[in-house]
Amino acid sequence: MRAADLITASILILLGGLVIVDAMRLGVGWGMDGPKSGFFPFWLALIMIVCCAIIMAQQAFITTRHIFAEREKLGLAKFYNQGPNSKAKLLGSSR
Repeated sequence: MRAADLITASILILLGGLVIVDAMRLGVGWGMDGPKSGFFPFWLALIMIVCCAIIMAQQAFITTRHIFAEREKLGLAKFYNQGPNSKAKLLGSSR
């Protein structure tokens, strides 16, 4: 999960950087009749970049890994290995 979080956060940071560059091209200031076209995309992209940076910092610097849920504790399905045709059987089903 750590690698998926790092990859997703880095892709979203790059996407946010692209949005910021385009928002700056449109103008991020306040005009005579209100905010310019790039005002809201700029701030939303900046918030997204900050959140992704926090996620990356958490995943990069936290060394303890707490498992949220184990398969046995979920109790949703039991998996039976029946050779090449493995199937999942729901608990309580008669099939």
